[in-house]
Amino acid sequence: MPPQLLLILDDDPARLSGFEGILPELGSDWRVKAWCHAEAMIAELEDFLPEAHFISLDAALASPVANHLANRKPTCPITVHWRNRTSDVAWQFFKHLSSAGWHVELVRHFDYDWHRMIWLPVAQKLLHARTDTKANRVHAANCERIRTQFEGREAIYIEKFVRRVKVWHIRANVDARYVEAMAEEILTPGLGAPGVYGLRPRWRFGGGYPSRFSRDSWSVAAQHVAWQLYFAQDVVDAVVGFAATLPSEEVYHSDRMMKLIWERTAKSARNEERVFPD
Repeated sequence: MPPQLLLILDDDPARLSGFEGILPELGSDWRVKAWCHAEAMIAELEDFLPEAHFISLDAALASPVANHLANRKPTCPITVHWRNRTSDVAWQFFKHLSSAGWHVELVRHFDYDWHRMIWLPVAQKLLHARTDTKANRVHAANCERIRTQFEGREAIYIEKFVRRVKVWHIRANVDARYVEAMAEEILTPGLGAPGVYGLRPRWRFGGGYPSRFSRDSWSVAAQHVAWQLYFAQDVVDAVVGFAATLPSEEVYHSDRMMKLIWERTAKSARNEERVFPD
């Protein structure tokens, strides 16, 4: 069998060396093809893309390559690595490539043992997802319904606090009975989270066996954490309008807000079915 090919765009010699060093932990039959400039990668990409099994892009360099790939048929997983100054740029690449059908993950870069501690587990997860057989047709159909119903839509998101979000990149591993997505917060008066809880503009959430959904709602659970998302536009509008009237002492912790949400979403909650029924 030919070796599996990792394509890399990065101009940092230490990071490039680190990718070479981590290859044996991906498998014994991997090799690297790397470029330091986006234009050079694009010039040769069509020769290597059919053989590629994974792509890793530096967000600081990746704009032309991301645009190029978004117009190509997805062939393999992609990671986009970023630092603080390229966080928003990486997120735009994530959305652009995801909407084109690529399986993408964002990986924040740190200096200490980054390849082994941070990048490698993400790469292994993406590669493992490609082995999903989707053997249970009911589970696969439910996951696809969640994706088609909720991808790119606004929702009221409830965990510890009530937030307004847009949901992106819904993805499932059917064999593992797990479905996940990315939430991007829409800053809204009266909604959100205080202090350090409010510092994340976007985050991943997901769950497995207990997860449920209906036409307008999605309840996700994993271990001791649960999330509820409500997508009906009348619910979103009502919560946003009510939140704008909250006095400062009720922002973040409002029993009246929760009562409003439960009253308006009770029917959706009753109609929820399990994503992964026995």
